[in-house]
Amino acid sequence: AAYFPTTALANAVLSDVICQSETTGVNSMRTDIEYAGTYTRVTGGAQSFGKFGTASGDFIDCVGGTQSFGYAATASGTFTDCVGGGDSFGTYGTASGTFTDCVGGGDSFGSTASGTFTRCVSGDYSFGGNGGGIASGTFTDCVGGNSSFGRWGTASGTFLRCASGNYSFGTSGTASGTFTDCIGADSFGQWGTVDAGAVFIRCHGANTHMNVGTT
Repeated sequence: AAYFPTTALANAVLSDVICQSETTGVNSMRTDIEYAGTYTRVTGGAQSFGKFGTASGDFIDCVGGTQSFGYAATASGTFTDCVGGGDSFGTYGTASGTFTDCVGGGDSFGSTASGTFTRCVSGDYSFGGNGGGIASGTFTDCVGGNSSFGRWGTASGTFLRCASGNYSFGTSGTASGTFTDCIGADSFGQWGTVDAGAVFIRCHGANTHMNVGTT
């Protein structure tokens, strides 16, 4: 793997760097450390920027392959114009950072998506869509694929002008957040529960029958 010390190094600054390995099967970056510091236009391959570690720094125009940016741990930093492959940005952990204009593949942006997401785009099972995920953050102008935004868990965050494919927004769990100008099919607690305190303003859920709770 490309060399990087095992400490967080919050003062580290990397700009215009490509991390890669010349050996087949070797990761482009170390996988189990914390990536603090500032990264601008840094490119890594699969499992880069802390697959089993923490992506806590400032990332600007960075690119990672599959399972990047705190894949199985935490993506708690500030991410601007970053691109990750499938299973990126805290997929099986927590996406608790600030994400602006970022793109992820399927299964991205946290099993728990508790951060602030603005104009982010991802594939299926994203934004707390995998497993019993939770979408508890603030989402503005975000787009997810099928089964996104807390499909089997809880969509308890604030959603503004967000759109998704089928089976999203807590469709098999609980929709308890605030939803404004959002779009999803078979969504919004369709097979789960819509909390009585949830707020829906100008939302459209094709084929959706809301199962409204009593508490």
